[in-house]
Amino acid sequence: MDRPSKACLSQHELTALHQLSFDPRQPISDGHRQLLLSMRLIKLNAGALSLTGEGSERLKRERPADRTPVYRPQGLPAKA
Repeated sequence: MDRPSKACLSQHELTALHQLSFDPRQPISDGHRQLLLSMRLIKLNAGALSLTGEGSERLKRERPADRTPVYRPQGLPAKA
């Protein structure tokens, strides 16, 4: 389950990271918790989760809304 810290995150993984930035007590799935810990985007301090510097920088660059796929039928122009 190890991934490099710069690997792409799914929308759900990124949302979990975003939620933890607002409330470190926010419950997240064990899978997301282990992944984010292994990627060193979050850390465990005295039983509480917190974002690392790298995790905070990651959120500044990439937000959950930015990852929403946009599907358009062929031939329709993209919105400007």
